[in-house]
This record gives sequence, C-alpha cells and structure tokens, in this order.
Amino acid sequence: MPGSMPERARLRGAAAALAAVATLVALLALLAGPAGAAEGPIAWTPCGTGAECGTLDVPLDYADPDGPTVAMPVTRVPAADPAHRIGSLVLNYGGPGAPGAEILRDTPSEALPVLAPVVHERYDLVSFDPRGTGGTLPVDCRITAEDGLASELVRPETLDVDALVADARRYTGLCGERNPGVLDHVSTADVARDMDRLRAALGEDRLTYLGYSYGTFVGATYESLFPERQGRMVLDGAMDAANFVAHPLQDLREGAAGFERALDRFLAACAADQVACAGFGAAPGGGAADPWAAFDALVARADAEPIPAATGDPVSGEELVGAVTGALYAREAWPMLAVALAQAQAGDASIFREVLGIDPYDPAAGAGNDRYIATVAVDAVWPHEVEPYLDSARQAWGLLDHMWPFAGYENAIFAFWPAAAPAAFHGPFRSSPDAPTTLVIGTTYDPATPYRWAVGLAGELGNARLLTMRGDGHTAFGSRSSCIDAAVIGYLVDGAVPAPGTVCEQEVPFVQPPADQQDEAVDEGLETLALRLRVAGR
Repeated sequence: MPGSMPERARLRGAAAALAAVATLVALLALLAGPAGAAEGPIAWTPCGTGAECGTLDVPLDYADPDGPTVAMPVTRVPAADPAHRIGSLVLNYGGPGAPGAEILRDTPSEALPVLAPVVHERYDLVSFDPRGTGGTLPVDCRITAEDGLASELVRPETLDVDALVADARRYTGLCGERNPGVLDHVSTADVARDMDRLRAALGEDRLTYLGYSYGTFVGATYESLFPERQGRMVLDGAMDAANFVAHPLQDLREGAAGFERALDRFLAACAADQVACAGFGAAPGGGAADPWAAFDALVARADAEPIPAATGDPVSGEELVGAVTGALYAREAWPMLAVALAQAQAGDASIFREVLGIDPYDPAAGAGNDRYIATVAVDAVWPHEVEPYLDSARQAWGLLDHMWPFAGYENAIFAFWPAAAPAAFHGPFRSSPDAPTTLVIGTTYDPATPYRWAVGLAGELGNARLLTMRGDGHTAFGSRSSCIDAAVIGYLVDGAVPAPGTVCEQEVPFVQPPADQQDEAVDEGLETLALRLRVAGR
C-alpha cells in the first residue's frame, strides 16, 4: 500500500469529537444544488499564488446520476507558456487521502518545478479533491480517547483476540455513525468517474494524467472504465492493481517488506560511509561499524524509556520507527535521518519529533488515516473472518523485524467495515490498445510501492511501457533523475515512449554537510521531506 502507518498508532491523538448533528449539516452543505446539475464548465476564481479555484458538481451516486450532487473542489494553475500550451494535465498526489485541489492551491509556485519546469510551461496543472478528502465528502471518524479504543500496538505476546475484535467493531461502528451517507460513495471507481466528469469540464477529448502512488491505482481504474477517453498517462510509484484488489493482506505484507528493505538499504549505506551517516553505528574502539545493531539498540532503549525531545513529548521506540519510516520516503532526507539517529543516540530525539509532526495532507490529526481506511476498505476484497488477519500478522511478525505493523493485527478493522460501495471496480485492469501507451514508472528500492508492483501493473495493463529508476525513495519523477525527467517530459510533451527496458540512475547523493552547516541542512531536509510527501507521492 502507499504507506499509511498502522491504524491504531495513527488514530492516537485524534481531533476532538464534534456533535453528530454537525456531520449532518456538513454533509447537506456538500450535496450541491439541484438534481442533475451540469458537469461544466467550471467557474474559475483566483486563489493562492497564480492558481484558480472552482467546483464541479458530480453525482453523489452514479447509479442515480440525476440525484443529489456533490460540489467537488478543483484547482488549476495555468500553463506558464500559454502560447505553447498543450492542454490540461490532471494530477493525483496519492494517499488515499491527498486533497489534490488543496495541495495544488497551497503549493508555492517555486515548488511546482518538482514536476519539471517544462511540464508546467506546456500544461495547465489541474487537481481535485478525491472523494473522502478535502471538500469532497470528507471522511473523519473523529476518534478521541473518550471513545475507549486501545492505544497500544498489538503484538503477539499481548494479543487478545476478543479485545481486538471488540476494538475493530467499535472503530468501524463509530466511523459509520459519524459519516452518514458517505462511506458507500468513496470508492476509487467513483473517483475515476468524477475524473471523467472533470475531463469533460476541462474541454479535453482525452484525459492526460500524472498519478503518484495510490494515484496510479486511480489511473489504472480510469483506463479500465473509460478506455476510449484515455490520453497520455504517467503512473509513478505504481501499485499492482490486481494484486491489491484480490489479495489485500498479501499486498500489505509486501508493502511492509518494502519498508524493511528500504531501512536495510539505508543502514548498509551508513556502514559503507560513516561520514555521510554522521557516525551513527560506529563501534567503540574503532572496530567495524554496525548501524543495524545500533538501530536495534536505540529502538529498544526508546521502548524502555522514551528519548527526550526539546520540541515536544519524548519519543518512544514505536514512534522512532514510525519517524524513520516517514524519512525513508525520500532519499533526499537520508542525511537528515542520519543526524536524527546520531542525536537520538546521544539523548535528543527532537528531529524525530519534528518528523512525526509532518502531516502532508490534513491538519486534523487522525482524519488522514480515516480517509485512507475508508477508501481501501471498499476497493479491495477483504476477508470477513478474523483468522486471516491473525495469520497475516503472525507471518509479518516472523519475517520483518521493524516494519511488520503495516501488516499487523489492527488491520482486522477491514473485516467489519460498515460499507460495501457496490460501485467499486475490481478489474480486470486493462489499457486500450487504441489509446496512447501508458507510462508506468517503478523505483527499484521504493519503500512504499515495491518495484515488482510496477512490473505487475505494466503487465496487467498490456498497452504499457515500464520505465525503471535504479535508486531509493518513493516515486521517481521530479528532480531525482535527469534521465527519468527527460523520459517523462518527452512522453507528456511529444508523445515519445521510452525504449523497452529503459533503466535510469538516481542522482541523489548521500553526503553530510560540514559541521557548521548541519543545522541548516537538517532544516532543509525536513522541508524537502514535507514537500516530497505532499507533492510527489505518498
């Protein structure tokens, strides 16, 4: 999966509860206008810096297209070179949970070149809030401590199946109660249908699209539902759509293994270059460095007694692993991660506390995870018995030292989800042979969407070309490899498809700045990580 943290851990510290009547009022406000409202054009008004905002009315239920509608927020940043404009490029930033209209609206203009300047010059950049996020039927289960849910991560030695089931039923029941009329209508298939309404409103005969991470699943769904309207499609950090839909528990374990592999890659780089790693893992007396042992010892120490942080609460071992997981999304953050580990080893976990405070999607604590769960729950075919979840968690525990919670016991909530979303699409996922060839991009050591998922998706789609970046971190396009950027630009601007078997090298070094520049470099690393998580795929 695109990398949400274990459910129970991220539910902790959720925002204060609102009254149920507030939910109903908010829902009524989102059901826009008269039945059968027109699908376009969008009335654009200036917003943000250089952006234009509007709403597009889409059916709440596509089985009743003339029924109530939802006002879906949309943002557009016009092409920087209007004389050579090609058309509109629709962006999806991943998740599930990324409110695209909000992200594009609030992204500083100087950060847009993360997509490569030429793309911004030739295309209007357009994004929208997918269902369940932002202003489009936002899901928020509003879990608080008063709801009585367990706060500790369930481990094999603490597993109480009856308590686990009761907790799962309590959470899913509250989500159903607090999101009336919403949970049946947040499937990815409905997001794809909204996206086709957006294509028409933009005046485009075919959809040109760039999707990161979960956005690749949105793109694959769109291609399958609207083959005659598929244009140039870039799917970066790809999910294996068929594997996720049919085998979600296996998919979770594979995703957890991707993060474990990424952590091992980082620690191996530390062992090879102690200067780059700020000395983390150095052996007393000058022996061979052992960052693996140092990391395990640090986590165990934080589990026994959380490590103080100047900027907030002490950091526990579970939180430390969670912060490291977040930093692994971006190889650009490796130098900052090394300093954070070295400082935590010295008794100061302040950098990790700051990493834990990065919320790329929504300032409402907990809501982002609710939105992830609500979409994933209806997109895949989940078991309705508890035992498969217990088996999957046992397997993850036995195989993965640090990242097993991604496939942990708390995923049992999916067995009791209170919505079915009959409009969800479960395949087959195919790209029309009459459409432009889809460009699928995979990174060999991507932590959140393992490389073999990209291989699988390209094979499933059929009319697709796999483009590979040899490197680390989540997603490839946007200043990580000049080869990747050139290939994507050539595809989007000129329609040129890279040669079969094209492999590009990542160009993100792992180096530590001079000591007198370390504080500035850490701040820059935190800013880069937040930007990457926000606008380049999670």
